[in-house]
Amino acid sequence: MDNLITDLVETLRELAGESAQAGDLNYAISELLVKALDLESDPRYNRINRAVGVLECVKLEFYRRLAVPYENSAMDKEDAGDIHAYAVFEDTMEERG
Repeated sequence: MDNLITDLVETLRELAGESAQAGDLNYAISELLVKALDLESDPRYNRINRAVGVLECVKLEFYRRLAVPYENSAMDKEDAGDIHAYAVFEDTMEERG
């Protein structure tokens, strides 16, 4: 599967330049889900629900693995820093134990 994904990424980059565009990614992901779950010829609630569940799990895992570490790193930098209200909240929660 990795070779197929690499080919798709290369195609997306050829279409858009250095990195894939959001619309192209949306299209590729949507087509993949619809075709892999056979929603074109047999749309059913349970298949649509599975697709939504897959997207939600991908979103959560992506956020947990990439966005959280990135945001945590940005909080420590002088040019970005933390959101003051969040820092106060965290301090309050730590004090409560």
